[in-house]
Amino acid sequence: MTLHCSVLHFEFRAKDRIGFDEGKAGNTWRGGFGFALKKRFCGEKTLDAPCRCAPPCPYSRIFEPTWEGGPSGFQEPPRAFVIRAFNLDGRKFEPGEKFGFSLHLFSQDSDWRNAIQAAVGEAGAAGLGTTKARVEMTGIRAEDLSVPLHSKDNPPSRLVVEFLTPLEIKTEGRVIASPQFGLMFRRLRDRISSILSVYQNGSPECDFRALAELADKITSENVEWQQCNATRRSMRTGQKHSIGGQIGKYELSGDFSTILPWLEAGVFTGVGRQTAWGKGRELVLALTVTIRNDGYRDCISLIFE
Repeated sequence: MTLHCSVLHFEFRAKDRIGFDEGKAGNTWRGGFGFALKKRFCGEKTLDAPCRCAPPCPYSRIFEPTWEGGPSGFQEPPRAFVIRAFNLDGRKFEPGEKFGFSLHLFSQDSDWRNAIQAAVGEAGAAGLGTTKARVEMTGIRAEDLSVPLHSKDNPPSRLVVEFLTPLEIKTEGRVIASPQFGLMFRRLRDRISSILSVYQNGSPECDFRALAELADKITSENVEWQQCNATRRSMRTGQKHSIGGQIGKYELSGDFSTILPWLEAGVFTGVGRQTAWGKGRELVLALTVTIRNDGYRDCISLIFE
């Protein structure tokens, strides 16, 4: 089985002075994108009203999908997109300055791609954030990628899995601080499987229990986590919600022949809560350990970024 992902790179020019708060750029774009998508397709034109379209309109299917049941930890089906705008966190742009961000799309429906591209452009034109700063879309570049999920021959025996945006995993109603690798991997396995099932017409042909047991045998060391706090205010309810989590890494040893393909796919899907606006973004590195004459170790060759 293979995960397919269209990476859409959006380019903009600022028309007004615009700034993105630290940790909130993805959420800013998510809010503007959702409003523009709803305005274009949904009978309920404002974000403070739930969609009641029957059958579900494109806004509902793309932005607010629903299902009954699903894997543990998934109250809703995964969305078909992930916004990757963490490169804009904490940055400001004057009129005329250029910037961009990416969106990962897992649906292969060309109508969805067209709808998303139009809505992102309209979100920028309408104005973003509380200041309604306007930006002009100047270009879109698409890149179609595939990540096979079959076992790898001769995988590295040591890896670093680093989270560049906050990871937040809940179990039994509570957020887990410093989640064990096995728990994180189970959430990643279920997320990727759900994306394949909902948007790509199939689930991986593998033994999920055996895969989890292999993850439990991976040895973790030098685990480092740092709490990142950020909040957003819901336009629908006015309530504040956390969009923070933990940034950190696992340094891992073990047999990655079956596990590594899922970690590589996770670079594109993310893992944990609120992945749609860029949380749980991982970086997978191979550790190639060489002992030098002075006793120091040389490591790290890039696999996926």
